[in-house]
Amino acid sequence: MLLHRGPSRFFSLFALIAVLIIYGLQLRSLYTVPVYDSVRWGGDETWLMREFGNQAMHGVMQYPEQFGQPARTDGVLAGSMWLDALIYGISGNIVFPITDLAKIGRTITAILGLMLIASLYFILRKLDVVPILAACSVGLMVISQGFLWATHSTRYDLLTGLTLVWYCYYLSRLVSIGKLNPVSSTIFGILSISIIIFSRHMLTLGFPAT
Repeated sequence: MLLHRGPSRFFSLFALIAVLIIYGLQLRSLYTVPVYDSVRWGGDETWLMREFGNQAMHGVMQYPEQFGQPARTDGVLAGSMWLDALIYGISGNIVFPITDLAKIGRTITAILGLMLIASLYFILRKLDVVPILAACSVGLMVISQGFLWATHSTRYDLLTGLTLVWYCYYLSRLVSIGKLNPVSSTIFGILSISIIIFSRHMLTLGFPAT
């Protein structure tokens, strides 16, 4: 029946299955490569999970054993990462010490990676990209080394990317239905960036996107 719908749809389905298989094979090393808190992350994984957990519980982005010291922040950018704290911090607070914090964080990141795969394909199809090209685009992302390292870490970089993808899609939909003119788009962009910039990493890319 799939063949009657056209070879492009059949091959796109085949490509998507291949992408999921590749991603599944990558996840076999999720808890072993790289070593937790190794030189690649410089201790960030457990450190971040402790800080996110502290923020989720006490409202402060601070390492729990930093007794009497001021909160470790870089102003508003590092001190307001509530989405990360809700996703990573609450999960760590609930499951730890039954499971290692870095393992909890990497599991969450792996789920976010699967959401990014699904989101990218969905958005490309909504933008009328043909199925086979949409599937191949997702495939190119999955086989990239950057995606592999991003999914194998207890960090929020993948969440940042997922946010940016949906943000750009939302802007494109507003433009396509004629809801934005140059003035309103500029105002909307400034307001939007002032909200999502609370993560220090690549969310500032929203400026050129806007």
